[in-house]
Amino acid sequence: MGSAARAYDYTYSSAQPRRHQVQPDFQVLPGKGKDRQAALGVSPFVMSCFRIALVVTLTLTAVALCRVWLTASTTSMLMASEGLVTQIESTRSQGADLEVQQSILANPTRIQTLASENLAMGPASDVSYLSMADSALATDASGSLSLSGSLAALDASAAPDALLADASDTPVAE
Repeated sequence: MGSAARAYDYTYSSAQPRRHQVQPDFQVLPGKGKDRQAALGVSPFVMSCFRIALVVTLTLTAVALCRVWLTASTTSMLMASEGLVTQIESTRSQGADLEVQQSILANPTRIQTLASENLAMGPASDVSYLSMADSALATDASGSLSLSGSLAALDASAAPDALLADASDTPVAE
């Protein structure tokens, strides 16, 4: 038979003796090598330790960031407070300087000297005084001053020159 005929012959394989397969010199045992451990992954104990360490690290980082933020806020508030203290001290110093300046400027001797030297002012030579008669003021029934009553009392008075009195009364301006 030809080689092509053997392929279609169903009895050929049973007629031929089977060849003996050669066995390798080593034997493979499944499940005990490094590949098996890599396929299983990391042990649950190692994963739980890693997770705990990660949570502790994140917590400490958050606490440290809060502390830095509080320190920065405290520092800025202290600097602002120091600025306010400086401003208060400056304002108090200016107030004290203004009080000294006011006492110097309000000194009557200084005012008289400036009036006589710079403005050529002197004491008045003639002084006139006004005296209001008691009858010039009138009140109404409720006790308030009445303009119409005061005007009527002035019209009824004897003479307008009676309002001028002698120099023994208190002066109007000095």
